[in-house]
Parts: sequence; structure tokens; C-alpha cells
Amino acid sequence: MNVVQFHLNYSAEEDRIYIFTRDGDDAEHAFGVTRRLFKLLWPALGNAIQATSEAARKATPPLKKEVLELEQEGVVSEARESGSLSSGPTPEVRNRLNYLTKTIQIRDNKLGGKVLTLSDGTRSMNINMTHERLIVLCEALKSIVDKNTDWDLNLVYPWEQAAGADTAETPAAAPDAQTRH
Repeated sequence: MNVVQFHLNYSAEEDRIYIFTRDGDDAEHAFGVTRRLFKLLWPALGNAIQATSEAARKATPPLKKEVLELEQEGVVSEARESGSLSSGPTPEVRNRLNYLTKTIQIRDNKLGGKVLTLSDGTRSMNINMTHERLIVLCEALKSIVDKNTDWDLNLVYPWEQAAGADTAETPAAAPDAQTRH
């Protein structure tokens, strides 16, 4: 299933973040991401943002952090103004199918950007991600975790980490990474 639009929500009862999409048959597919899987996904998303930033690739090392922060600020501001990044309620649907996400993969898209694939082992969902869309996804996820969960995670992007901090990559942070739960 290839996805054009998606939205996110947190279920306190199930303690997971859901990534929702709709198909052509008006069915909604909800892929649940647990805290454990999210902890592996977060660094991979941050690294994907860096990898898709043309401006950051051209910037000198001392300026990369500033370039990425300015890009992030601009994209998030634009998304809030357009309404594509909001904390509105989850739309009601008649037919919702829930899946527990077992694997998440971030890989290069042949057309540019990245593809985020979520799978429960049987069904999968592919979300094409431009640089801007990755930033919006990360900001939405960060907002949900900070405001709605008790996950007590320190969600920082790779470029925000203090110099000299332990920046060892998790297995999910490698290019074309696959995260398993």
C-alpha cells in the first residue's frame, strides 16, 4: 500500500503511536508503533533528514547544525500555517484496520527522498518522504511523545547532540535501515 497522506495519534490505553492512512476503499489502516520500536526509529529519522538535506551536504561542518535548524524551523512554520501539521482530533471512520508494527525500514527512493515502510509481517505501508515531509513527520512525532506520553525520551536530532557526546549509531540509524520489534 503506497500512501499519499497520513496522520498520527497516540493511544494511552495501548501505549503506542498510531500512523493512520486511508486507502481507496475508505478503509483506514492504523500501524501502531511501540515505545521500543520508536526508540530505534528516532535516530534513523534524524539521520534521514540529514541525508536528504542538500543544503547541509553543501555546508561546511561548523555550519551544518545551523543550516539544518533553519530548514527545520522554516518547514515546520510552513506546515503549521498550511494546516498539514496540527494536533486536531483523529478523523472518524467506519472501517479501521489495526496492525502492530513489527518492522520499519527507511530506504532511498529511486525518485529522490526516502521511503518509510511499516510492516506487521503480513501487510506493509510505504510512505514516500521528501526532506520536508521527513521534518514534518519528526516534529509531529516529537510533539506527540512530549505532550501525550510518559515515555521519558530525550528526543534530539543528531545535529543537536552536544559535541563529544556518545553518538554511536543504533542499528536503525544506518542507511537503508530496518528496525525490528
